[in-house]
Amino acid sequence: MSSALRTWLRRNPQPASIRFRDVDDEVRTLKLSENVRCRFKDAEDALVAAQAVSVEALDGHGAVLRAIILEVEDNGVVDEDEREEKRADKIIAKERRELAAVLDHYGHRLNEAYVRGSEATARGQEQLVSLVDILTSHLTAAITNMHATSARLAKVLGDEGGAAADDKNSEMVAQVLGAAAMKFLGSSPAAPAADKPKPNGKG
Repeated sequence: MSSALRTWLRRNPQPASIRFRDVDDEVRTLKLSENVRCRFKDAEDALVAAQAVSVEALDGHGAVLRAIILEVEDNGVVDEDEREEKRADKIIAKERRELAAVLDHYGHRLNEAYVRGSEATARGQEQLVSLVDILTSHLTAAITNMHATSARLAKVLGDEGGAAADDKNSEMVAQVLGAAAMKFLGSSPAAPAADKPKPNGKG
């Protein structure tokens, strides 16, 4: 990791000084060592110790030759290539989390739909059972009424047949009804004619 930053520092054109921004967002300047052999190693160590998050290589006039963005970790500075790799890993992790959230939400909605469908089916079953009960009750009442009507009709028919067969009772009923009608109308029925005596005193 450190050697990548060191390689970046010693690229041509080589910088005369280094300007960097630390984790506290402070901009600081790093003067390179006069020792050519270890100047970039010393600069790298200084940047790591200062927890630089971005580095600019400057020429002798203070112009920016190149710049790099770093990430600071517990074990040192991460160069740009490693940073891009970590960024890609973070993007993949984020996409996986989003996909997991979508799948979880979709599963939750499926579960809700199943519960609602089950409840609707149960309600439909209850309504169907209630309808069958009502129809059965009405059918039972209709059958009972039909049976009672049939029994009354059979009794009436039976009573009429008995009256037709019993002439004497019919005559008596007719006389009673006639007398009641005449009384209601205000007249008395004519007395029945007495039987005439038969010749020779025979009754």
